[in-house]
Amino acid sequence: MEQFFQQLSRWLENFFGLPRERAAAKRTKSPPPGRLADHVVVHECGHASIAWMSPAVFNVEGIVFHPGGGATTRASFIKSRSDYRSELLVYTLGGMVGELLVRKKVHTGGLAGRDDADLPAALELAETIAAEGPTVRLEQAWKRGLAEPSFDVAAMFRRRPPDAVAEVLNLAYRRGKHLLTVNRPGFDRLCRLAAGRRDLSREDIASQFGPRLWAPGSRPT
Repeated sequence: MEQFFQQLSRWLENFFGLPRERAAAKRTKSPPPGRLADHVVVHECGHASIAWMSPAVFNVEGIVFHPGGGATTRASFIKSRSDYRSELLVYTLGGMVGELLVRKKVHTGGLAGRDDADLPAALELAETIAAEGPTVRLEQAWKRGLAEPSFDVAAMFRRRPPDAVAEVLNLAYRRGKHLLTVNRPGFDRLCRLAAGRRDLSREDIASQFGPRLWAPGSRPT
């Protein structure tokens, strides 16, 4: 008799729908890569991922999510390196690159009416780099990942920067896009790990990308 009621219970569950536990699990299923709902998470993971890959970064301590809704990637750059400014520019645009790669639009980084430090900082860096000389040195330094841009960063400013500055901005964007594209699986995993907006440590980031390829011998200045 007990077996009969168990079979009847299973039949009723199948007839009227999923059991409550399975239905709840379906509702809370993690979003697949490329459909993450939290643009702040994607933005900050873009910064952190590029920092992890940059030869000009001495250390990446992790990501801190703030109660007010923002986030910060804690990374230490080696200012004595000749490529310090160009690598810092790629990192500064990393949040925007991450959002465009995953969500196809930008919510943060100084766009969409938000007052964010990314774009002003990127513009200042690009102006300094452009004043130093031809941007061909950037192309030679990065060597690859500089296919035609699918996004014009310079067009995001109220007043478009001069051509030399715009070229630097767009080169840095293209470099950042290349880095996140070739490391997309790790980037997506990091976004999923941070989806609950919990702080991430250096070890958390390393678990997604593996050990850093760069081991600079000097400390940041």
